[in-house]
Amino acid sequence: MKFWKYSIMGVVAVVGICVIYIGYLYFRKSQKEDLIKRVETMGLETEILNFISRHGMEKTKPCWSYYDHYFSFNRINDLEAILIERGLKLGDKQIYFILKHYIHKEEFKTTKESIKSEPKDLDKLSGSEFEILLKRLFEKMDYSVELKARPGDQGGDLIANRGGERHLIQAKRYSGPVSNEAVQQAHLAKSFYDCTSALVVTTGEYTQGAKDAAKKAQVRLVGRKELQQMLMERLNENWR
Repeated sequence: MKFWKYSIMGVVAVVGICVIYIGYLYFRKSQKEDLIKRVETMGLETEILNFISRHGMEKTKPCWSYYDHYFSFNRINDLEAILIERGLKLGDKQIYFILKHYIHKEEFKTTKESIKSEPKDLDKLSGSEFEILLKRLFEKMDYSVELKARPGDQGGDLIANRGGERHLIQAKRYSGPVSNEAVQQAHLAKSFYDCTSALVVTTGEYTQGAKDAAKKAQVRLVGRKELQQMLMERLNENWR
């Protein structure tokens, strides 16, 4: 009789603990959903996404990482202070949940795009869209990337920074061959922006004159086929 009594009491205790734990998880989920809702309502998403894009490749030690993103703790503390300054009330360690939420959101979107049955068409991109695609690509390769394309950009569209070196990128969204003029522009822009190297990336191919000029000026050329391979390997995106 006592055995059954204690068994029933044990079952009741376990059920009680489970109910409390489930209630705790629900409460935590509700708290997190409320936090993200407040971020959205206050219009802070753009600042957070910009922070992730700009500072998510800083492999300093020590650092906090999630997916392929790396942040120095000082940077995270700065973001937390900025969000609090903007009026967002944050509890202990909640800044890390916010970063995880938005990184996962962006990674899920990337994965979803990458598994579409139809490949994307490079030729349908505008010049600015192509530059943004290259920015995403080089950021995935652990570069911090600046967009420079604007009137008076001196022939430089992007600058990729990593390990104290600056790399000038000339983006050419062409369907036809790229001439040696693009190589000359990249070579001049390299000096103008004080970069250590220069490369031209195109959706087309290169004339023999461009190849000869690139060899002489030590400018790297990336053509369509190599670009497609890089996009698949780095971004898991199928581009034709």
